[in-house]
Amino acid sequence: MSRFLKAETPYIIAEYSSGPVTIDVYDLSDNSQVVTGASMTQIGSIGYYKYLLSLTITEFKEYLWIADNGVSEQWGIKTFGGYPDTITDKLPDLIYRDAIWYDDDDGVGGTEINVNGTPQNPSNSPTDTRVLAVAIGVRKIMLRYSYDDYILEDNYEKWSFIGTDFGICWIDANSKYIMDCYLEKLTLYGSCGIGGTGKRTVIVAQDCFFDYLDGLYSLWAMNSMFGSTIEFTGLTPNSYGIVYLYAFDCNSYSYQFAGANEPSIINFDSNVLDVYAQFNNYSGDVKITNMPAGSIYFEGSGELIIDESCTAGTIYVAGNVKVVNNAAGVTIVYKQIIRDDDGFVYLADDSITSGVFDETTAFPLVAQDSGDTEVGRKGSSSETLTTLATVLATLPTASTIATAVWAYVIENSKSVAWYFRNIVSALFGKSSGGGGKDLTFRDNADSKDRITATVDDDGNRTAVILDGDE
Repeated sequence: MSRFLKAETPYIIAEYSSGPVTIDVYDLSDNSQVVTGASMTQIGSIGYYKYLLSLTITEFKEYLWIADNGVSEQWGIKTFGGYPDTITDKLPDLIYRDAIWYDDDDGVGGTEINVNGTPQNPSNSPTDTRVLAVAIGVRKIMLRYSYDDYILEDNYEKWSFIGTDFGICWIDANSKYIMDCYLEKLTLYGSCGIGGTGKRTVIVAQDCFFDYLDGLYSLWAMNSMFGSTIEFTGLTPNSYGIVYLYAFDCNSYSYQFAGANEPSIINFDSNVLDVYAQFNNYSGDVKITNMPAGSIYFEGSGELIIDESCTAGTIYVAGNVKVVNNAAGVTIVYKQIIRDDDGFVYLADDSITSGVFDETTAFPLVAQDSGDTEVGRKGSSSETLTTLATVLATLPTASTIATAVWAYVIENSKSVAWYFRNIVSALFGKSSGGGGKDLTFRDNADSKDRITATVDDDGNRTAVILDGDE
């Protein structure tokens, strides 16, 4: 009989009409005797005797038991440490589902594998959660509804933090660096520290909220919300002071909630030397502070405020954006864009001129006037637009195209027309010499031989003279 638990306390049963009955047990792996002359207890008066065998099993084992009532013997074999012992290493994958679960409200402490940090028994300690994750070899933490913070007590590199609901699960960065980590449905705030050579806070986030967050080096955010202040730092080995920010389909806290009128602040500390940022389809108000140099592409709707603390750089703006530029050293370039599947196509800087509505503003993709009426261009140039009729007149005619096709040289310096005349002769012209060795095919006007061919006895052409000239 096979057992399925490591801590084994099975009964051994023997049938005798009379007692007393004793039992011996032997370990078959080394023939050692583990039970000697132990008494078996009769079950009521039904003629069956039992013995409780208590063993701690750490590996596969087989035991021989021998029962004796002084008249006859009975024996059997017990097998322990079977099936589950061969899949113990796989149990965490089945139980944890590739992640450790955390719930500050309803979780419990402890680091026992297959017990703590499971979906049914989540951890309530960030330290225990990390210990469990490392122990089973995963770097993914699931945060359930938790109104208290998941406080980072260690640095995290290439981890994933997944929340159960936007804005409910909070992570306090607690001056720890988060390098190449993925966040989803979480609120992240606090100071992101920098540790070790080349260790920078680099985050990819989906459906997250960032508030009072500083120490970032690079952030890729999708469908996320920017709160009060987000600060980027260039202070890290081998970073050259360059920071990056990409925000796709994001918005500001002021846009999401009525009455929150303060803009989200994007600040760059004194160690930042260059900035590259891109906001695509952004909604809400943003204030840029302490920008030292670089480029920002801002497309969306809302108000963009350039603080006087910004000293240099270029900001490209597109969409329904109100720009308040308080920095003399920052250049604002207004762009008109067309969105496509691959990104954004930026048109010329003067496609829209302030206070002017003409053909270039009404039809920004039309480079020429439609129709014969000439329209004077307003803005950067006073020249007259070329008419569509003038442009069409420069295009080649059908006759010109046809002539070029027939004159195209195929091979041996001969044109398409030259070969085509020979084809017409072979298909439709008069012929002579059929059945003989010399064949002749005439042109359509029956004025000359176009094809003169010589064949052998088997009908194979041995010589051909072509005349495709007019």
